[in-house]
Amino acid sequence: MVMVVDPIVFTMERRMLLGLKARAEGRPVAPAALMAIAWFGWVAAGITVAGLFVSHQHRRYWLVLPIMAALPALLMSHDIQAGLAAFLAVGITVLGFLIFGRNWWGPILVFGSIVLLTLLLAPEAYTAIGIAFTLILLAVLSVIVAAHSKTFGNAAHRLATPTQ
Repeated sequence: MVMVVDPIVFTMERRMLLGLKARAEGRPVAPAALMAIAWFGWVAAGITVAGLFVSHQHRRYWLVLPIMAALPALLMSHDIQAGLAAFLAVGITVLGFLIFGRNWWGPILVFGSIVLLTLLLAPEAYTAIGIAFTLILLAVLSVIVAAHSKTFGNAAHRLATPTQ
C-alpha cells in the first residue's frame, strides 16, 4: 500500500507546494483568461446539475445529497470553489445512478480515473477541469443547435414543397 500511495502523495504535495509558491510570489498559476473560462465552466456545470435534479419530480429529493456534500466545504473553508467541486462530484455521481442505474458503473470509473489523472498531472487541476466543463457545454450546445436547425430545415423544406 505504501508503494502505491507514496508516489501519489508526493506528486500531489509537490504540485500543491508549487502552487502555494506561485501564489506567495504574486504570480498566477494560470492566465486570467483561462481562469475566467474555467470559472464559467464550473458555474455552468453546477447550474446544469442542479437543473437536472429539479427538472424531474423523482430526482428533486436527491438534490439533498450534493447540497449536504457542499455545505461542509463551504462552512469550514469558506471557499466557494471547494463547495462547488463537492456539489458537482456528488451531484454527477448521484445523477448518473438515477439516470443510468447499474449501467453507470463503467462510465463513473472512467470519469473518476480521468479526474484523478487530471488532479495528479495538471499544473492547475481546477482550471483544467473547468475548461473541460466549458468544452463539454459547448459540445452539447452545438449538438442541440444542430438538431434544431435540422428540424427547422426539414420544416422549411416541407413548407416550400407544394402539396398535391
